[in-house]
Amino acid sequence: MEQRAKDDGCSINNGVLVKYYGDSPIVEIPSGVVAIGEQCFRRLPIEEVHIPYGVQIIGHMAFDECRNLKSITLPDSVTTVQGQAFGSCTSLVSARLSSSLDTLGSSAFYCCENLKNVTIPEGVRVILQWAFRYCKRPTSLTLPSTLLYIGDCAFDQCENLTTVSFPDHLETIGKCAFSDCKKLTTLVLPDTVTFIGENAFSGCVSLDPKTVKVPPVAQRPVFQRTGFCKYGGYCVRCGGKLNGIFKYTCPRCDLVLSKDYCRRWG
Repeated sequence: MEQRAKDDGCSINNGVLVKYYGDSPIVEIPSGVVAIGEQCFRRLPIEEVHIPYGVQIIGHMAFDECRNLKSITLPDSVTTVQGQAFGSCTSLVSARLSSSLDTLGSSAFYCCENLKNVTIPEGVRVILQWAFRYCKRPTSLTLPSTLLYIGDCAFDQCENLTTVSFPDHLETIGKCAFSDCKKLTTLVLPDTVTFIGENAFSGCVSLDPKTVKVPPVAQRPVFQRTGFCKYGGYCVRCGGKLNGIFKYTCPRCDLVLSKDYCRRWG
């Protein structure tokens, strides 16, 4: 049965905050709430929200397009952040995530263009697709030691990112995961990585192929539009040094490239 509290504007149904009807820019979510429902605050002009310990789920698009929201702190009771939970919160500067998180939902912080301070806590194993796409402010990123999977376009076009510290047990990097991170200067991946998707690091024009270290597991080119092949004679699939004159062959991963391909895509 839905209960609407007149004093705080919160509509609650069986522990789920279904909708916020208030007009205050500062929101205090009542104790007893265990989930913030789908689109609960979507497009509302809230500036601040206090989430109590006990909330476990941040629902799909719960705070999507809350363009005045400046910071968010998730209590350690939160285990799930669903897709686009904080998408397009364009004023969001900092986010403190829960230490109980296992999976960060798809597009969770998509297009949070001013998000600068975010720490992905230990315990997170999966970052789904588009999670931080178009987050333009972060300059460095340390991924947790528990992380196993980075989804497609997860950090695509994080254009000021210069360094990423990858964990020792990482297994999967999706396609376009770090595409067009144009200021990324170093790349060292652990040997535990068994899959690197196409164009995972395409357009990362500041990478120096001499210092790139990646296991030769990719089936498709991952360094397109970097200048690796075109200017330096390095493989666009694994970063290895190419041999040849009329055709280029990588002795590390056996990729064969034509001069025309290198001119166009390398």
